[in-house]
Amino acid sequence: MEGGKVKAAIRAHVPRELRNWLRSPAKAADWLWLSTRAQMGWTQQFRISDDKSIICHPIAYRAALKAQTEDPEQAAELQRFLEDCRPGMVLFDVGANFGLFSLICVRMGGRAIAIEPSAIGSRIIRKQMELNRVDSTMKLIEAAAGEHEGVLEMLSAGVFSDGYYKYERARDSRELTRVPMTTLDRLCARFGGPSHVKIDVEGYEAAVIRGAKELLAQRTATVFLELHNEMARSAGEDTKFCVEELSRNGYSIYSVHGRKLTLEEATQPAICRIVATQAA
Repeated sequence: MEGGKVKAAIRAHVPRELRNWLRSPAKAADWLWLSTRAQMGWTQQFRISDDKSIICHPIAYRAALKAQTEDPEQAAELQRFLEDCRPGMVLFDVGANFGLFSLICVRMGGRAIAIEPSAIGSRIIRKQMELNRVDSTMKLIEAAAGEHEGVLEMLSAGVFSDGYYKYERARDSRELTRVPMTTLDRLCARFGGPSHVKIDVEGYEAAVIRGAKELLAQRTATVFLELHNEMARSAGEDTKFCVEELSRNGYSIYSVHGRKLTLEEATQPAICRIVATQAA
């Protein structure tokens, strides 16, 4: 009981951003070191083909790209995305984090709209856009995507992300950051329809799908969707909704390895990365 009171007092008086840093001192030190190197002009390159590469901000390289290439499932997702890239493609990158998929898209001859609610994540995306000189083919929308236009309260979940926001119900408002919210249908009206959509929003994917009714009804976009089933279940969401909605609109559901998935196979794992394509 006493421990609970102490935690409540800390939450009441110590800002969440500071608690995130104090909770992970090694990561905090790493962040500061990489930030310093970035200010000194240090970058790293990620080669995506024999003749194409991306210039990376050091924090993006460490926090996003290494995870995407070293984790087997994320690496398979990235490879599947690369195989699908083509000149003239248009990507809506929902939950862009540091913009890796958007940058790959434009390097492969496409255009990208990166949607990211985090101020720090957005700042790093802008820096990477500058480093890669893609201002004419990549646009940043600093907002969350959801079911309707408005405002969403989100939780900053860690050091390598004040850049990593997620939606959690029943949190004290002092813990949350208010961010603008838009919908994929609204973005379609503004920018035209995409050929590809990538969604990685940490359990909030059902709200994104609900805000994409018109887009999905057109059945013209390939959808790369990370189903955070465990997080969605914890939040009381129906984990079957996204797959059922895609199927209802004529999509077939595949793993990132190319195997067709049943509803149960897609919704039982804690996280399942799927690719939804128009059914033949």
